[in-house]
Amino acid sequence: MKVKSRLLLAVVAGMLAASTVGVAAQESESGASFFEATVTSSGPPTESQPGDSGPGWEGYVGVADADIAVDAGDPRASGLLDQVRNGTDFVLSDGALNIERAAVRLINDQGSWDGEGTITLRNDQGPPSHIAVQWRFEGEGAYEGLVLELHNSGLDEQMEPIVWGVIYPAEAVPPAPEAIAAD
Repeated sequence: MKVKSRLLLAVVAGMLAASTVGVAAQESESGASFFEATVTSSGPPTESQPGDSGPGWEGYVGVADADIAVDAGDPRASGLLDQVRNGTDFVLSDGALNIERAAVRLINDQGSWDGEGTITLRNDQGPPSHIAVQWRFEGEGAYEGLVLELHNSGLDEQMEPIVWGVIYPAEAVPPAPEAIAAD
């Protein structure tokens, strides 16, 4: 499973390769915006350390990616991103599933963003067939009171990530509703 884990880590690092910025940010009066971004890795991640394991799954911790360049249609979301990831590889009958949680920080000249992320990758005996990434940050400095989300909702035909983002005022998000009661 260690080989699959390294392959999945390489794919996730590859996922951070460049994609095309196609749309300039559309910013509202409230500071909210929607944009596309290019995310470029500065090199391979660090080696993971073994984590918990069980039947059909193997965990790992401490994978670090440093100085990932983010070039966004909204300059507030551009800068250098660092992340540390912990993950689990699951063996499936037709491939593998990888789920990771990350602590992330994005810094630029105007301020910084701190948050966390989730990465889910399905590998069907070859290149990844499904990928979903979401990083959610809270602003600091000039970005205090704002939330930044970066999403990777798949890969294009050339296996490049499709990355888009939003910035919005934290107070504009309604609270979650009460849980639905079981019958």
